[in-house]
Order: sequence, then C-alpha cells, then structure tokens
Amino acid sequence: MTLKKITLILISLFLIIRCSDKTASKEERNNFEQLVKDYERCQTNYEIEYNDKPIIDVKNGTNRPNLAGQISDYLKKNCYDAYAGNWDKSNVKRTYALVDSVTLPKRKLITELQNTLGLNFPIITALKTCKSCNIDYDITLVIGNDYK
Repeated sequence: MTLKKITLILISLFLIIRCSDKTASKEERNNFEQLVKDYERCQTNYEIEYNDKPIIDVKNGTNRPNLAGQISDYLKKNCYDAYAGNWDKSNVKRTYALVDSVTLPKRKLITELQNTLGLNFPIITALKTCKSCNIDYDITLVIGNDYK
C-alpha cells in the first residue's frame, strides 16, 4: 500500500469517528433537553401554588442501607427535588421533618409530603446546626425506624 492510500484511509477513519461522536453528542443533547422539559412539567401542588420547587433533603436515620436513596427516588418520581444522605445517627425511632421555621407555605408543603409518603410525621423547628443538615434545603426529612 502506498503512503497516499494509508493517509487517505486514516483521514477517512478519523472523519467517520468524528462524525459518529457528533451524532452521539446531538443525541445526548436531545435526551438532556427532554429531561429538562419533563422536570419543568412535573410539579407538585405546592409548586403550582407558590411557584417554587421545594428541595427535600432525605436523611437515613436507620441501619437500612440506601433507604434515603429509595425515598428520594420515589419523591423525584412524584415531582419533588430530593436528595439523599445519611443522618448523624442510625438509631432514630420516628421519622420527622426538620425545618428552620414553620410558615403557612411550609406547613402546606409538609402536609403534601406526608400525603405523598403516606406517613404522618412531626415537624421539629430548629436552626439547622447538625453536621448532616444543609441550610439550602426547604425540609430535612429524617427517616426513622417507623418507616415501612
């Protein structure tokens, strides 16, 4: 084979690979755009009323592996913006919501969250000073051993 043919083959392969990468990127962009549209269409009643997507921080206060992740995934399927992690302790007896203040909108959000999860849990009002808390979340939901 001549050097000219080898060079031509290499250039052709480069162009084919490069073009297929662009197709994948376009497909990925389309998938991402669809996910964004789905996210924007999916709204809780709270979000519709207050034009604010609530952020729920789900913390696992039990020894059950990935419990907060499973609940977070369930909440996401029900239009909540939810995140998961572990609580400071793994022996929490009862599930509760930790908020910095109880306003009427936040009370409505908690009631909606209770209905979504099918669980009645108390609200604890406290400054979020725990190691596991993130002040940017609307509610920190600590899952206890009572969660089935």
